Amino acid sequence: AARPNAQRVGGQAALPIVAAGSLVLWRRRKQHANRCSKSARKAAVVLEDIVRGKLTYLADHVERSLKHVGVGSQDGVQIEAEYIDKTVDIKNGRDRSWSLEEHGFTFVQDTPEIIDFYNEMDICKKYYPACQELVKKVTGASKVFAFYHTVRSHESIPAARTRRERGFPVEAPAACVHVDYSSQCAQRCLRNLSKPPP
Repeated sequence: AARPNAQRVGGQAALPIVAAGSLVLWRRRKQHANRCSKSARKAAVVLEDIVRGKLTYLADHVERSLKHVGVGSQDGVQIEAEYIDKTVDIKNGRDRSWSLEEHGFTFVQDTPEIIDFYNEMDICKKYYPACQELVKKVTGASKVFAFYHTVRSHESIPAARTRRERGFPVEAPAACVHVDYSSQCAQRCLRNLSKPPP
């Protein structure tokens, strides 16, 4: 599913990690000596970016399932919605090698055109095709279809208010760690999308 909240990071397209709570960024430096020869010995500095902070998860005792259960409400009170904060380290993975076959995801260089993600036409006419072509290039797929997106933005952003006033949905920033699709859900979406419209 193509998501329209991609950001430009150092000339690369990256999806932001939404974290609840304050984050502290620091760099740890590790020095390694080049021991190939005494005359060519040089100090090498490896920089590893780490974000350490509190992320919000479902509480440990809440039942997990590959089948969507969802957070609901009863008499105005949320159910299946007990959360806890956990302090974790998030490492910068941009300088590492990831493969779809081994890790289930990958990171690639891309230079997309500037897109107004509050504009529905820009999303569907520019971003969708760009995502489709990139996935084709990376996977070798002959056909790729982008079919869904969610715009997340804070209500204080004027463009978000304008989008909502025009009748297009705007969801709040994600407040907890979550996934949108399971393997079963992906297959179900594929079956539904392959059917002709009623």
